[in-house]
Amino acid sequence: MAKVLGTTITTKLENTIAVILGTVGIPFTIATYYDFRYPTATHMTIIAENNDNRDESFTVNLPGTFIYSERSWFIAEGGPIYLNGTELGSDYYDNNNNAQGTILQTQMPSNAPHTIRVNNGYGGLILIYRNQQ
Repeated sequence: MAKVLGTTITTKLENTIAVILGTVGIPFTIATYYDFRYPTATHMTIIAENNDNRDESFTVNLPGTFIYSERSWFIAEGGPIYLNGTELGSDYYDNNNNAQGTILQTQMPSNAPHTIRVNNGYGGLILIYRNQQ
């Protein structure tokens, strides 16, 4: 389930799993995220920006109370995408009209504000992380 402005919505994956499990009589309540590359990760956050031929941006501050397994960016149908004024990439060089990459911890340290700016199209940030415990 995802939260959008305080409202819980289900995803297509959750709906599909619920239908399949329901047909065999197994109750289903919630789907969780798992990435075999990061077996200790417990959370995934996707922050996206969409615009039409104008710059759009958002600011994010990664709390130091989490351990980040991956910081990634994506851009589709436009670009480029910037982190704190530095270009991360663009989809102009990709035949599939999308591009993605990782962000180093040194480029985006915790406990500091970071601005992601999408020049055109849609793009954003993906974080995979867990509590420090």
